[in-house]
Amino acid sequence: MVNKSELTRKEVIMLIAVAQHGVKLAGVNLHGLDLSKANLVGADLSNTNLQGANLTCSQLNNANLEGANLEGANLEGANLEGATLINADLIHTKLYGANLKHANLEGSNLHGAYLNNALFEGANLERANLEGSNFHGGNLAGSNLSHSNLRGANLNRANLSETNLEGATLTDADLIRTHLYNANLSGANLSNANLSSANLIRAKLRNAKLVDANLSGAHLQHAIFEGANLSGANLSGAIRDLTSLAGSKLTDANLSNVQTEDYIP
Repeated sequence: MVNKSELTRKEVIMLIAVAQHGVKLAGVNLHGLDLSKANLVGADLSNTNLQGANLTCSQLNNANLEGANLEGANLEGANLEGATLINADLIHTKLYGANLKHANLEGSNLHGAYLNNALFEGANLERANLEGSNFHGGNLAGSNLSHSNLRGANLNRANLSETNLEGATLTDADLIRTHLYNANLSGANLSNANLSSANLIRAKLRNAKLVDANLSGAHLQHAIFEGANLSGANLSGAIRDLTSLAGSKLTDANLSNVQTEDYIP
């Protein structure tokens, strides 16, 4: 049985109007409530139940959503820049085109979330669960995804330049044409990942696991693979120059038609 929201949209809007420094709604049940286009800048929504709520185009800049339940909520086009979402539940949440620049999502659960074209520049997603999430075309440049779970995630054509992915799990992930320029993937698990035509220029993959990964046509100039396991990996047609493969394992790897073009953007 679905719990009814403790407040109506009208009541929440009234509380917002009288609040001076961000409305206080910590721990309140707002399940399924329509808060589209609401001004919740700086609001305290920690541990609030927003499951299934409509927050499309809402303003949540610098809001506190730590421990909040946003499962299945719709935050398409919402502004969450600088928001705190530590340990928040965002399972199957819709964040199409949302702005989460510099947001803190450490330990949050975004399993199966829809993050297409969302902005995560400079965001903290350390140890977040992003399994099966869809980041297609998203911008995560400079974000922290260390030790996060991205198993089976869709990162096709996403921008992960300068991103920290140390120790992250990216098995079976779709990284086709993904921008990973100067990204830190040291110790990451990319087994069975599809990195075809990806930009890995200057990427650091020390001790990374790339067993059976698809790196066909990838740009690997100046990338570092020291100690990486590339057993069974497909590097056919990849472009590499000054790439360090010292100490890497290449058992049964496909190195056919590897190019040595010196291409640097």
